[in-house]
Amino acid sequence: MSESLGQRIGHKDFELMENKLNLVWAATLVMEQRTGSKDCKLNVTGKDVEQCDKYLSWNGHGFNIDDDVYEAQLGPFQRLVLNLIKESPRCMQKSIVVTTGKDQSQVSKAIDKLVEVGLVVKKEGRLIAQ
Repeated sequence: MSESLGQRIGHKDFELMENKLNLVWAATLVMEQRTGSKDCKLNVTGKDVEQCDKYLSWNGHGFNIDDDVYEAQLGPFQRLVLNLIKESPRCMQKSIVVTTGKDQSQVSKAIDKLVEVGLVVKKEGRLIAQ
């Protein structure tokens, strides 16, 4: 034990704190980073933790943590389209074209990407956010 730390907080208090913090977790953290990008995907697995994926986006000072890996990687227009679909369940592509003022092909590409990553499904020509 550090003498100065033990003296500052008191020996008994330090032992109590040390015992409370002496936790053992069995977890594996795997961090993937694409070449040329500071953003990372973090995969957490193990018997003592709930399995999850997180997206860590570099903000210049540290990382912002996003729970949805796919949603975190969307561009601004794709995010706008996803939000419009969430606000108007079962909407049609034409209503997104009208609302955004973008051309049909740009909206179609954004929707295709959202469908590809599983954030949106198409049913009978209507769009539903997952």
